[in-house]
Amino acid sequence: LRMPSLGESFVRQESVSVLLSNAFPGTAILALTSLILALSLGIPMGLLATRNPGGLFDRIVVGGSVLGMSAPSFFAAVLIGYLFAVQWGSWTGLPLTGSLWDLNDQGQRVMRWRHLVLPALTLGIRPLAVLAQLTRGAASDVLAMPHVKTARAFGASDGEVLRRHVLRNAMNPVLTSASGWLAQLLAGAVFVE
Repeated sequence: LRMPSLGESFVRQESVSVLLSNAFPGTAILALTSLILALSLGIPMGLLATRNPGGLFDRIVVGGSVLGMSAPSFFAAVLIGYLFAVQWGSWTGLPLTGSLWDLNDQGQRVMRWRHLVLPALTLGIRPLAVLAQLTRGAASDVLAMPHVKTARAFGASDGEVLRRHVLRNAMNPVLTSASGWLAQLLAGAVFVE
């Protein structure tokens, strides 16, 4: 398989295709990690918010979602880096800068997972906020459907209703949205990197 020619880089005097193919694996890992983080936190947050509509956790999720969707990525990156690497760096152990790939003492190329935490958190904030809000809305809609009311009338517990009825029906729009986020995360990872 031959790479298309995108010309030569003016800065490095190398093929742009080769430079892109070398950088893409790190970008893909960052985008996938951000999406996994957003899904693993956003879906449970949205489901928990629907358990007590208008309650404290629901208001925190809604307010956090609005902040997460409206905060510019460059501002979130500075804030997250300042808090977790500068202010709390001795406690978290997270670096402000660093490459995902590094050389160990034997000269072998190894991955430094702790260098991935802050960029993945920064990149994953917006999809996390959207997915939490989307899950909350979809789950609220499903909870109002007649089959859920019937399940409750037959004595199904809240957990059983969430697992068997709400989760299955509410995940269609959430997963559809998540699949679209992957392309946006790949494009946005360039700025976070």
